[in-house]
Amino acid sequence: MKKLFLVLFLYPIITYGQYNSWHDSLAIINVKRDFAHLIQKEIEESFYLDASKLVEGKLEFPWYEFDGITPSFDPNPPTYYKDKKTSFFEGTLNYDEILKRITFADSYGDFLYRFSFKNVSSPYIHIFNYRVISYENGTPLNNDDYEFFKEVYLNGILIREEIENTIYTYDTSGNIEEKAYYKNGNIAELFNNDEVTELQLKSGRTLKNRKTTETFYDKNGNIKTVFKFTQADNYVFYETCKCCPTLENYTSISKRRKLADIFFEWSHSDCAEFWQSPYLPVISEKIESYDSNGKLIYKKISLNKPANNIDQLNEISYNKDKATSHYYNNDKGINLPNYYKTSFMVKYDTSQYYDPHENQKKTYSVSSRLIPSKTYEPGVIDNLSEIYFVNAKSGLNVRDNNSLDGNKIGGLPYGSLVYIAEENQGELIVNDTDPETGEKKQIKGNWVVVGSMNFKSSFFNKDLIGGYAFDGFLTKVKTDSFDYFQFLETENRVHYSELDKTYDKDGYAIFKYEGEVYTGLSINFYDDGQLRTVENYKNGRYDGMMKVWNEYGAMFYDAYYEMGKKMSDTYY
Repeated sequence: MKKLFLVLFLYPIITYGQYNSWHDSLAIINVKRDFAHLIQKEIEESFYLDASKLVEGKLEFPWYEFDGITPSFDPNPPTYYKDKKTSFFEGTLNYDEILKRITFADSYGDFLYRFSFKNVSSPYIHIFNYRVISYENGTPLNNDDYEFFKEVYLNGILIREEIENTIYTYDTSGNIEEKAYYKNGNIAELFNNDEVTELQLKSGRTLKNRKTTETFYDKNGNIKTVFKFTQADNYVFYETCKCCPTLENYTSISKRRKLADIFFEWSHSDCAEFWQSPYLPVISEKIESYDSNGKLIYKKISLNKPANNIDQLNEISYNKDKATSHYYNNDKGINLPNYYKTSFMVKYDTSQYYDPHENQKKTYSVSSRLIPSKTYEPGVIDNLSEIYFVNAKSGLNVRDNNSLDGNKIGGLPYGSLVYIAEENQGELIVNDTDPETGEKKQIKGNWVVVGSMNFKSSFFNKDLIGGYAFDGFLTKVKTDSFDYFQFLETENRVHYSELDKTYDKDGYAIFKYEGEVYTGLSINFYDDGQLRTVENYKNGRYDGMMKVWNEYGAMFYDAYYEMGKKMSDTYY
């Protein structure tokens, strides 16, 4: 009876908040114990150095103190950390010694547990990290899906990461090696970023872009994802932003440099003011995803156009080496880019056998974020059944508003493909003269908002155009054309009329585009929008397939070429 009375007497004294705090503390202790077991297991089973030499003898445990917490050792600590503190232990590293030296820090419930040590006789520092996302009544929200990863440093430079089952290695300068491997020895990721392109500005400055290709494999060695992006290399743009990116904020979709990503996320979790901050602009991105059988699941191409011409590009680009970290808004009269961003996605039906020369069920979607000089966000257009081509032989002007007085953003040549993002933006009557026949006629129509279907990346994507245009110079492409060939998602594509045709000494046709031998695809349409021809070229010669349709949409000729020589053909 006394025992029951005591419990009833004490119960009101323990508030819900106190109980919850105690429960959270207990959860932290439990997570530390789990972490200590993981560390011990990893040291015993998978460390690539001699474990006995690693964990026996005189061990050093360095750490820094900051705001009452003790985050584990960081080889390159932020300046706001106080002096380094070090404790030592003589003997063999065991579970109890690990457990009592685990430290943690958090940002809005995002906990990072850390344990670091080095053998005094060894130059290597080993750091174990265990990330747990938030707590709810003392329970980690991500259950068993913890992020556990290891790092090895040499002379303060990261030389090895183990994230999940993937091992990343770095050279002594901290640069990523071109290959990462699974623990079973199979390749996991392949990196290549040696392709650099240059653009000479009228001011004499030279801008450089760097193209990076990352290939990701599954554990059986099959390609899973290919990611390509082009990013500025020696110049920056500025943007007005909260939680601005840094020049070191890498575009990669790899999980490497995990700790840097976490610290960046934490440092940008609470931003109060707008700044003008420099960043390395991403000009283009392309991602392709495959299933385990090598079939293409989807492809997405994203292009960013920061300027309409090279003069504007000169105004908004600044030397990377002279970039200032932060300006207050409008403090220095910085010129900001005026992005036109667009993304094009194709989803493939993988239940069918995939052959790029044959039919395959697929769906298209496109999204745009900004039409230059006009705030406009049409969002995602999932049905691209209504694609148009420019039927005006002299081309189609695109402007920044629905007026003939609007500034000309650019021109789309005859045969260019576009999608209409917004219809009925104002009526317009145009007096047109055919440049070939001289025939004059009056055309009635409407202003529409269009986006070009040109997804070939260039230095700053000058040919990517979006804005207001006259729909009287547009003809709808018949949708049955899409079923014959996937010309929509072919990046290097021109209208047949844009190619110049000559012949070599052997009588083979040579095709050039803007003075250079052409590699890619050409398309042609009948006046009513029916696809007429699709032809493939390599180094200026016919190479691959050639298909021809009549005006009713029936294919009547199909040929195959190799370097200009016809290998086979069929009439229907």
